[in-house]
Amino acid sequence: MSTSNLNIETTNVQTALGGFLSSQQKIIVGSVLDLFAGRPSLQKLALWRDDATFTDPLTIATSRDRYTAQWYGLQQAFSEIERLSHQVTDAGNPIHIDLKTRYVVKGVGKEQTISSKVMIHLDEQGYKSTKDDKCAKE
Repeated sequence: MSTSNLNIETTNVQTALGGFLSSQQKIIVGSVLDLFAGRPSLQKLALWRDDATFTDPLTIATSRDRYTAQWYGLQQAFSEIERLSHQVTDAGNPIHIDLKTRYVVKGVGKEQTISSKVMIHLDEQGYKSTKDDKCAKE
């Protein structure tokens, strides 16, 4: 598995001091960061199990059709998505990421910065679930 085959744009994954990610974990985290940046692709979503779940405070999307719609929906809802910062704080299972993203709502122009705590649960078949606990709106 390599970033070039998957078209992963986020290859410089930031970790907390002393943190270490395996090459597979870097690919997984990079693909999730791309998804949160509104850059989904079938290759990135192929890393997810068919019965995987994406959860955030507004929705629970279980099954490939539903979580795929969630990720592609970001492009439809927002005219701009800018990752302001990210840091992997725990490389275990789940992988924990602190993420700060600026969104601009399409058509309205309203800007919102959201800080998230993202948890990626894995098993031998791929992503089991990804949870986004949005912890603060600025």
